[in-house]
Amino acid sequence: MLVLAEDIARREKLLQIFRQQAPNNREPKEFARAPAPNMEKDVREWWEGVGISRKSAEFQRLKANSQRVQALMPPPGTMQTLDLNKNQP
Repeated sequence: MLVLAEDIARREKLLQIFRQQAPNNREPKEFARAPAPNMEKDVREWWEGVGISRKSAEFQRLKANSQRVQALMPPPGTMQTLDLNKNQP
């Protein structure tokens, strides 16, 4: 989410700069029709950031589950073992 918030802030700053630099103070709709040479690159970078965020969240979820299961397990050496090979009466 932090990556997404930073990306939104960066794009808002860019939009503000574009509005100031737009020739003849064109409206944003007209400016949006102009070609965006780096749009594919920006979208690809954004999508990679989303993927990294998802993977990080999944890792944290798995780590928390692992810690929860380990907390439920008794400490090593405290469990008695059953010898199934012994003859029982």
